[in-house]
Amino acid sequence: MALNRLFIAILTFSSLLLTGCFTMLMMQDNKNTQTISIKSGDGEKYDFYIEGKLLCKNTDVCNYIHDADTPCRVSILMKRGDVTYRHMLYGYWGEGDKVYSQNMNYCPGNSLTIEPDSVIKKQEEAKRKKAAEDVWVNGPAN
Repeated sequence: MALNRLFIAILTFSSLLLTGCFTMLMMQDNKNTQTISIKSGDGEKYDFYIEGKLLCKNTDVCNYIHDADTPCRVSILMKRGDVTYRHMLYGYWGEGDKVYSQNMNYCPGNSLTIEPDSVIKKQEEAKRKKAAEDVWVNGPAN
């Protein structure tokens, strides 16, 4: 008799657990998202910001998950420290005059390569080179 009750209790607990897990999986599947892989064009590591918030730090590839229930309008910054190497508006920013379409919720692609601004990159490389030369000539600062 006690064994039957234990079996029924275990069976009931297992059923509830599996139902809860299945419900959680179904809720996740209903989320309408799009993953966009953002890459640095020069293969160097940068910090990537989405809408002004840090998403990935010190990497050459960053994955952004876009909520496809909202229009694809993403502001992306590619930075190293305080220096911005590129600011890009990705998606459908100039489409406000056109009739809204559900297709505008999905970004134009699943991957995006961002090239750093070559002028800024050269300026920063020159600053680093000069700083290294100053250390070599003057010795390390105390």
